[in-house]
Amino acid sequence: MNAVNDREIGRLCRTSKTRGEKESQSLRQEFVYRIWYIVYREKKKQKEKNVGLEAESSASGGWKMSAANDSETGWLRGATVR
Repeated sequence: MNAVNDREIGRLCRTSKTRGEKESQSLRQEFVYRIWYIVYREKKKQKEKNVGLEAESSASGGWKMSAANDSETGWLRGATVR
């Protein structure tokens, strides 16, 4: 990943921490998806077929997300947020 993506992820992390424990489930899902998309976008530029990401955070209320894209269609195959 490049410096632009690192700054973008850092900004999202700081924004999430300021919302604290009361952050809603939908906002957490949006946050995780945005980080996943940043990684996906970078991997797509590199023309890699299999992309996966696991994100974890206890600072924003305890959630975990994992996702991967389908190598044939390029669509998100499975994502879970707990």
